[in-house]
Amino acid sequence: MGKKWIPTEETYAEIERMAALGLNEQDIAHNLNVYPTTLSDKKKDFQEIEEAITRGRAKGVVKVTGHLMEQIEGGNHQAAAFYLKNRRPQEWNDIQSVAAIQVNLGKLTDTQLLDELRADQSITHALANELPELEGINDVSTPDHG
Repeated sequence: MGKKWIPTEETYAEIERMAALGLNEQDIAHNLNVYPTTLSDKKKDFQEIEEAITRGRAKGVVKVTGHLMEQIEGGNHQAAAFYLKNRRPQEWNDIQSVAAIQVNLGKLTDTQLLDELRADQSITHALANELPELEGINDVSTPDHG
């Protein structure tokens, strides 16, 4: 029979530190040299384990959010866009909800589907590299008369 694992104050501090770094519970268990099931079982007996994980995750979020805000305040537009898209995805997300599409794609022929895709310039532009059939469909250039 193996040695019984009992968490100590140092264990709780280490769990909190690892959770702050973003490790999941399985990785925390492996780093503590215990099975993930052991950690899970011990959480039931020692509420300090769950509290350490919760505190650590919160500290990690605070640290990352702080760095993100520094990037935003420094003029990093990508960081600002990332923040807005994740905090308010309904207002700032680039991708429209698939639920808004009213076309039953399963009933369309390939030609009908291409026509639907060609009708939306943003989709046409996004898929131009993947579907050469869409290439140039929305160009407004005039033909040469030379």
